[in-house]
Amino acid sequence: LKESGFEINPYNSCVANKIIGRHQCMVTFYVDDNKISHKDPKVVTRIINKLSKHFGDLKIQRGNKFDLLGMDIELKNKKVYISMVSHLKNAIETYETGLGTTSNKLPSTPGKTDIFNEGKETDRLSDKESEIFHTVMAKLLHVCKQARLNIEPVVAYLCTRVSCSTEADKTKLDHLIRYLKRTLNDVRVIEVRDLKTLLCWIDAAYA
Repeated sequence: LKESGFEINPYNSCVANKIIGRHQCMVTFYVDDNKISHKDPKVVTRIINKLSKHFGDLKIQRGNKFDLLGMDIELKNKKVYISMVSHLKNAIETYETGLGTTSNKLPSTPGKTDIFNEGKETDRLSDKESEIFHTVMAKLLHVCKQARLNIEPVVAYLCTRVSCSTEADKTKLDHLIRYLKRTLNDVRVIEVRDLKTLLCWIDAAYA
C-alpha cells in the first residue's frame, strides 16, 4: 500500500488512505480481511487487481451488502446497518443445549438491577457448566463489540466471572440469553451527517 502511495493513518495503523481523483480511497484491514472504499468503483477495481497480483486469488465481495469478520453489513440510505444474527443464534443454542433455560419469558432489558451483585461462592457451577458458560461469554463478547453495544455492560461483568462462575451468574446469563432471543434482529446503525459533529444517544432508566 505504501508503495502505491497510501499513507497509514497515525491514529489507527490498520487504516490506509490515498487521495485518488480528488476523492479519498480508504483501505482497512484486519489480518487477512480487507475493505476498500472509494467513490469510483473503477478505482476499487484497480486496487483489487494490484492486491491480487501480490497475494494471488482473493475472495471478493462487492456492493452494498456483504459480510466482514462475522458481521452482516448493509449500506442504505447513507447509513450502515450491522447485525450478527447467526452468531447470536449460535450463542443461544450453545447455552440452551448445555445449560438449559429457566423461563420462557423474554425480558425487555439485558440485565436486572442486581447484575453487579456477586452470588455465594459456594454455589459454583460444575466444571462442565463452567466451560459452557465461558464459551458462551466468548461468543457474546465478540458480538457486543461489533453489533450489539447495548449488551456490553452485562457481558463485561459476566466475563469477569468465567473463572469462578456461580448459579447466580448462570441466572444472569440466562436473563441475557432470553433478552437476546427477544431482540435477535436488532441492528447497530451508524450514520454520518457531518464529520465535525458527533451525536450520541444514551437510554437512561430511572428507578
